[in-house]
Amino acid sequence: MKIYIFLGAGFIATLLTVFAATHFFIHSNYLEIENSHNARIQSALVQSLEDNLNYLGSIVDDHAQWDDTDDFIQGKNPDFLQINFRENSNTLQNLRISIFQFLDKYATPVAIIPPASPLGKILLPFQNSKGGGFFIWEDGLYAYHSSPITNTDASSPPSGILQGASKIDLDLLASKNKEIATIQWVSTTGKLAGKIYNIGNTKVRISETKTPKTIENFILFEQTEPNKIVGIKSTHPRALYLEGRRVMHIFLAIVSSMLVFVFSLLLLRHKELQRKKIDLEATVQKRTEALNATMFELKQAVEKLEAIAYVDELTGVQTRRSFFDTCIPWLRDAKMSDKSLSIAMMDLDDFKIINDTYGHSAGDMVLKDFCRSCEKFLDERMVLARFGGEEFVICFYGLSVKNAQEICEKIQAHIGEKLVNIAPHTKVAYTFSFGLASREEASDIDGILRLADERLYRAKERSKNLIRSR
Repeated sequence: MKIYIFLGAGFIATLLTVFAATHFFIHSNYLEIENSHNARIQSALVQSLEDNLNYLGSIVDDHAQWDDTDDFIQGKNPDFLQINFRENSNTLQNLRISIFQFLDKYATPVAIIPPASPLGKILLPFQNSKGGGFFIWEDGLYAYHSSPITNTDASSPPSGILQGASKIDLDLLASKNKEIATIQWVSTTGKLAGKIYNIGNTKVRISETKTPKTIENFILFEQTEPNKIVGIKSTHPRALYLEGRRVMHIFLAIVSSMLVFVFSLLLLRHKELQRKKIDLEATVQKRTEALNATMFELKQAVEKLEAIAYVDELTGVQTRRSFFDTCIPWLRDAKMSDKSLSIAMMDLDDFKIINDTYGHSAGDMVLKDFCRSCEKFLDERMVLARFGGEEFVICFYGLSVKNAQEICEKIQAHIGEKLVNIAPHTKVAYTFSFGLASREEASDIDGILRLADERLYRAKERSKNLIRSR
């Protein structure tokens, strides 16, 4: 009898000890993790506000250093506003700027974009603020920045001040912090509390409030009215805390069950657990095999799709998409390392006549023959792609137009020495015209291609079977 009492007391003591230890370690650890996680969310919100302020500062500083802006403030460029901020141009909207205010060297407003904006008066007191900051006005929070207006090389004293402001988009803030469920403005009364942060010239306080299911973070801005609190409130679910409680409850249930099994049904459950283990392993094995088969089929499908997207089905050369994926990085690298990069646009002369006379299959054979002929003279620094129909392009990395033209001449000569067997006892000759351009003549791939295409057109317009590089 005593042994049963002893075992029962031991079971109850063990169970209570497990309950207490579980609550202390699991629950406390999840709360600590939740606090650390929420601190990161608060820092991310502050960083997002700093990013908005830095972006505004970069835009204002850039426009303040334009020579055109300096001339406008000094009365030398009366068409400045019409050229850069004409009505319906959406210049400020595209820059996500609410207002530009131009002040002369006496801090007198010269122009406001958009005209008559009431934000101009709000900005005036911040004309000498370095680093920018934030202010609350009517419908939300605005970032502001002021920058002295100088010429490009800052060789003369500032001629005025350019002020800018942009409204903080709460939806954009929320989109940058995916864990936030909602974000909104709050305006209430009370005393400011929480940690103090400096964002530019503006002090903010950050505090938090926890409910059983959510955490509310507040970024609060000091106001001139006593006990007035205005700021941003973000809300996100207490996922970690709730998960911790759920894990704790599950853990306690499992431990309780295990203790019951240990003290009462250990031997009886052993064989059953062994059987379930075998069944589970068999199920896992079958599902693993099925998953591996599915993954293999998926890999084959992906490889097939990649081949369709990057390799021309008829000729086996690269597609237009593959060409841009390869050559845009080449151009960037060529600019950084000061290397040459040239592009040749090519078009089959009188291709329609070949199709109409011998049929489209004959035209396909000519296109494939042309690609094989080109590949004889290309190496790893060059890529050949089909842009569509009978139009092809070659990118020459590290080669000047002169060197690229020499290769094109070799291709042209090789094609001119052969005939293509398109049917028994039927052969056809063909020619291609070339247009070349280099990166020194344009700033991007599209610009180089456009120049090469223009020269190709002039070559075909002149007499065809020509190579033009200027």
